[in-house]
Amino acid sequence: MLIEGSGTDAAGTIWDQAERVVSTRLARVEARAALAQAARIGRISARQLESSKHELDGLLIQPDLVELTTTSFAEPATLPKRLRYAPTTPFTSQPPNASSTTIW
Repeated sequence: MLIEGSGTDAAGTIWDQAERVVSTRLARVEARAALAQAARIGRISARQLESSKHELDGLLIQPDLVELTTTSFAEPATLPKRLRYAPTTPFTSQPPNASSTTIW
């Protein structure tokens, strides 16, 4: 959502239409690392990096933050196995029993 790419529009739509956005505090660290990498490889300029960091800070006041625990860290990795379904295309594939508010 900060850097234009093939999934930018879909990510923005999902974010905007979600009833609730939840994240851990690692979101900021991971996103900042991705932005720094984009700058290092020349995908964005130093000016775009600074602008994107400010935009990120604005975005990250929106989600409800949950603390990262052993359970919250491990649980998402087990979801496809527990549902016996592994989506092949994020955001477009849903298991038959998924509700309309489920985001993959």
